[in-house]
Amino acid sequence: RRVDDLRLDVERAGRGVVRALAAIEITADVAEFLGRAIDELPASDAATLGALACIGREFDLTDAVAATASAPETVAQSLWSALDLRLLESVDARGRRIDPVIDRTARYRFSHDRVAEVARARLSSEAREAVHLRFGRWLGECGEERLFEAARHLGVGGLGLADEAERTRFAEVERRAAVAARRQASFPLALECFRAGLGLLGPRRWVDHFSAARELQL
Repeated sequence: RRVDDLRLDVERAGRGVVRALAAIEITADVAEFLGRAIDELPASDAATLGALACIGREFDLTDAVAATASAPETVAQSLWSALDLRLLESVDARGRRIDPVIDRTARYRFSHDRVAEVARARLSSEAREAVHLRFGRWLGECGEERLFEAARHLGVGGLGLADEAERTRFAEVERRAAVAARRQASFPLALECFRAGLGLLGPRRWVDHFSAARELQL
């Protein structure tokens, strides 16, 4: 069926027909329409979905709890609402779509990049930065396995921090990530991390943090 016909049906029938979109392949047009379903979610669920959109391509329940700083039961309820509307989909460890499920062994992703964009846009810039900071701090405690993810989030969420000491610690995370990326010949990522680290040190980095800035300067 044409997307325009589906749009007309949903305008007539409301939320129930949104679920029927699960039977068709997600295209960009349908994804944009599904994004409007975010407005039908309770405010708390929409806020959770926006936070999840800041995480990245895929995430699990533990990631979701860390990013939202909400109780697991609350996050699970929001996840189920989004799965029900096919704003999210459950996938296995190999990225293959599976039946909707709330489980710590499952992973989740947005059904389309456009849906994630709309969900993220529902948050203020301050709220987005807070999610990146909160999730980046948590990732920083997860060890080297998630170093690159921690660097990405801290590079976004840490810029507005007034705590200079913490920004300096985050800059060290960026340096470690940059060195690891360069070792793997991932030069664009290394450059991104070096630049993020310099940004975290602030405009007076060559005065107040000369040694750290020199290590981050390519």
